[in-house]
Amino acid sequence: MLKFAQLIFLFLFSSVAIATTIELGAEDAAGPWGDKDGNGAGNEIVKASYKAAGIDVKLNILSYAKAKAMTLEGKLAGCFSMAWESGLEGKVIFAKEPLYTPSAVFFKNIKHPLKAKNLEQISENYVIGTVIDYEYPEAVVALKKRGVKFEDGYSEEANLKKLSQNRYPTTVAMIDELKSADLLIQKAGVKGSVDVAFVASKQGSFVGFSLNHPDGKLAKAKFDEGYALIKKNGTLEKILQKWRAKQK
Repeated sequence: MLKFAQLIFLFLFSSVAIATTIELGAEDAAGPWGDKDGNGAGNEIVKASYKAAGIDVKLNILSYAKAKAMTLEGKLAGCFSMAWESGLEGKVIFAKEPLYTPSAVFFKNIKHPLKAKNLEQISENYVIGTVIDYEYPEAVVALKKRGVKFEDGYSEEANLKKLSQNRYPTTVAMIDELKSADLLIQKAGVKGSVDVAFVASKQGSFVGFSLNHPDGKLAKAKFDEGYALIKKNGTLEKILQKWRAKQK
């Protein structure tokens, strides 16, 4: 009887878990991966993954800074997309696979060319436009130790506009197969005044799950399960192909 009772308990527990609606934060200024209207390749991939795993998901469209803060506080089960930094230790766990793997690209004002040709040549008198609460590759973050100042803005597009106005010598943006440098320049409305200076290191961008939220671990397990399924059955590639075509 005890074993039967345990089985009933486990069945009921799993039924409650599967019925849970996972709430995640989705960035409102991530270009083709996620925008303020709730559309984006990342949003579609996340929804498709949870659908494949048989669980409901609600995406809260927020600024990245707010989505990240709510994830760390345990108010959301997770958010995307996040990259690793030491401050996340013990607070967040990542999906098994990244949604995408962008490169840190530095931009220049065409009328005021950037003297630095790589990270090593960026000196302590530089100011770099960054996005508030974004995680950057370790090689970029290490510039702070050399005295380089990071000036936070709301979005990469906003920072490119500031660069076009010569507000600082360079800004960094995370560029990938869908969000190209040309697309970002076009969306920012700075074509002809801003261009790529050089490309630095890469880093994976993941769905991050809160260890302070009761559904955090469940959300990760179900996402990983569903992502593996849509990768195997071709749904993932169809979503990416759709968004690649949109960027042409």
